[in-house]
Amino acid sequence: MLALRRGVAALLTLGAGAPAAWLMADERVGGPGIIWVALATLPVAAGLVFVRRLEPQILARAVLWGLLVVGTLLAVAVNGSAVEAHLVSLAFALGAGAALLTLGASGLDAPPARAAFVPQAFRGVLVSILVMAIADTCTLMFWSGLALENKLSPTPGPQIFVVTSAVVMLVAVMGLYGLRVWGFALNMLANVGIAAGAWLVGLDAAIATSLTATAAAQLLVGLPLLRGLAAGRETEALPPRVARALAATVIAGLMLTAVVARVHHAGALG
Repeated sequence: MLALRRGVAALLTLGAGAPAAWLMADERVGGPGIIWVALATLPVAAGLVFVRRLEPQILARAVLWGLLVVGTLLAVAVNGSAVEAHLVSLAFALGAGAALLTLGASGLDAPPARAAFVPQAFRGVLVSILVMAIADTCTLMFWSGLALENKLSPTPGPQIFVVTSAVVMLVAVMGLYGLRVWGFALNMLANVGIAAGAWLVGLDAAIATSLTATAAAQLLVGLPLLRGLAAGRETEALPPRVARALAATVIAGLMLTAVVARVHHAGALG
């Protein structure tokens, strides 16, 4: 059954990028080169779901979470009547979301490939923060790619902000993976800075909202660990069953948001 779930999740992951790849290959449509880079991560993620180690499972979910957020954002922000706009955004959001729901928590209890990454406490919290931090880093890299191609904003402020944020988050991820306190501290501080800075530098409102929401989510997930570090002991986090139900609710909510947004745009333009 587990192999079947992973197979279905892999197919959904590949299918999520199929419309975008088809459109990018069409010379009449094309698109920014960073989209090819983003699409190249999907076959990698599809393969990683079969690897019975913790780190590949984290990376696969991070790619899918990033794609789900980007797909939902595109569905909400891109007010276009073309069929392509509907296909790409919905494929991203629904394909990635369905893959995440199919995988569930399977594989996250696998042993790590790196012996040093063996958290003695807060394993669930650390894994969740890593998934979200890597997903955020991936989306920031995507926006950075658009910025470097001058397709994000006509002014330099937002471009410098997303590139700097991507670098800082990448350093924080490295610290988190090394189970360093400074990595967790940098992640928390970076999320506060991203949530505030996204609005101050004049980013598009939809992108700023997305970055603020994901930053807030990481801060909330990290609260048990923050309390534990302050108290010098492990404090109670959400029960695993509640955490899984909450994650599934968020995924389903993002998928529904993407569908409603596209239907709304199609109705408004029709």
